[in-house]
Amino acid sequence: MSIENVTKEMQGVEVSANLVWSIYREENGPFLAYKNLGADLMSTNPRSANENLTSLANGILRNQIANSTISDILKNRTVLRKKIRDEMLTVVKGWGIWLETVEITDVRISSGSLFKDLQATYREEQNRKAEVFTM
Repeated sequence: MSIENVTKEMQGVEVSANLVWSIYREENGPFLAYKNLGADLMSTNPRSANENLTSLANGILRNQIANSTISDILKNRTVLRKKIRDEMLTVVKGWGIWLETVEITDVRISSGSLFKDLQATYREEQNRKAEVFTM
């Protein structure tokens, strides 16, 4: 899944993530999963179940992006991932599924000029190092 949204600073970012889930095999997990996510769980590719979980994750991810700074999203992916997973776990608790993981795979800044500005300090430092080596 891939989400485009704005951060607290009203800057656009695109965040890509993966969601891995399975049927909770203990107790009445399979029954609850069938009851909550439908009969297409019997197929090899449970499309509606995947769409329901992806929609849930999209909403949670949009909320997290809107309440975070660009710096938080770029530097603290683990914290963002944990927040998404924890919030999803509370929602799907009685659904009969086990949420294996949520992984943030990519973060892109929508504005090219903002991206260049964020890299300016790093590029200047690299240029200084290169000049020292050439002298």
